[in-house]
Amino acid sequence: MPLTRSQKKFLNNLFQEEEIFWDKPSLITYGTDSSIAKGRPDVVVVPGKVSQIQQLLSFAQNEDIPVIPRGRGTGRAGGCVPVKGGIVVSLLRLNKILEIRDKDFVAIVEPGVITGYFQKILSQKKLFYPPDPASASFSTLGGNVATNAGGMQALKYGVTGNYILGLEVVLAGGKILRLNNLCHKNACGLNLAPLFVGSEGTLGIINKIYVKLLPLPESSASLLAGFTSLAKASDFIQNLFQLGIVPCALEIIGPTCIRALSAITTLPFPEARAFLLLKFDGTKSSVEDHLNLTQTRLRADFYLTATKERQAYLWEIRKKISPAAFKLRPNKLSEDFTVPRGKIRAFLSFGEELAARFKLPILMFGHVGDGNIHTNIMYDAKNKEELALAKEIHFLLLKKVLELQGTITGEHGIGLLKKKYVDLQLDLPHRTIMAKLKNTLDPKNILNPGKAF
Repeated sequence: MPLTRSQKKFLNNLFQEEEIFWDKPSLITYGTDSSIAKGRPDVVVVPGKVSQIQQLLSFAQNEDIPVIPRGRGTGRAGGCVPVKGGIVVSLLRLNKILEIRDKDFVAIVEPGVITGYFQKILSQKKLFYPPDPASASFSTLGGNVATNAGGMQALKYGVTGNYILGLEVVLAGGKILRLNNLCHKNACGLNLAPLFVGSEGTLGIINKIYVKLLPLPESSASLLAGFTSLAKASDFIQNLFQLGIVPCALEIIGPTCIRALSAITTLPFPEARAFLLLKFDGTKSSVEDHLNLTQTRLRADFYLTATKERQAYLWEIRKKISPAAFKLRPNKLSEDFTVPRGKIRAFLSFGEELAARFKLPILMFGHVGDGNIHTNIMYDAKNKEELALAKEIHFLLLKKVLELQGTITGEHGIGLLKKKYVDLQLDLPHRTIMAKLKNTLDPKNILNPGKAF
């Protein structure tokens, strides 16, 4: 239902002129994210005070108006796309680093702080916040918390949720739930903060985040290993862990990725069928030890090392995969499937089999160290046969992931696009408990309705 005149009047009184947008271009912009999903809100608001969010949620609950929290819209699952109109709440003006407590190794931030900027400020104080989603240079900490974002360094350091000590959340109805915590250990009562991590804006609007920090590593170095077969790369991964080495990042670049990259750049080893890109960090001596141990004890067809100053060259290869993919086909169906570490080889092999069977490019790359394999099925949407094949491949991959006891999403979340597959992974008791929690915290279902569960 469109907003009534009295509802519009309330919102115009609550927000300043520069904090509220009714124009069509803004509604279109805030109706999308980085996925293919699209929607249209009735209005967009950009509050600068938590009190505005409280009044807004009280009003919205009384009026049964959907409210969709939003960061920078970098999500890939349609998580912040409005499906029932309503009010999009952009948190970009709540963007202060409120406090950095050096001696406690804790920071208190607002949700609109850009992740990469936060990391840069911390590095100046020799502090470290490890989660590094690919969108870190422009995504927000609030969005990272809402989706429990991962990244390349999750192998060694974990994901966003591993660094959230506490939160303040505005609940449906406008009350603030204060889950404040400055301690790295706290066993007093139920730990409710993790309930909101990865909840995709369906349980409340985060307004304050208590973040755990680490000391900044002294040194880092990267290593590119090339292989003449995907099987050799898979064996290397298992042998690496058995050797007792855990790099902070371990990325795979599969055969189809290499074919795509070769069309736009010169690769250091053209004969390679697969690359593994490793990063080590720690003290200078420990980094050197891990580099040497890896190269002397494990077999690859070639190695290329880079110290801290030259690492950008190697990681640029990884960053070019997405633009290179479109050299193969104009359209992409992408996923962030994750399988147990022991099933990595089986999943990679299955992807190669499907590519050969259906004659469509399937790029397989990403955070292989923790089993998070990004798959890009490339196709031409104007070709109905290719479109149908891409959808069939996607479902076969999804079924294989579940057969291997994996998960349909490792770091992007359920959002709107994966909601129809949740029943395939989560059983009825699991889904029932989630629904009861949602109903307890949001009885009128105004917070990001139609998403996740």
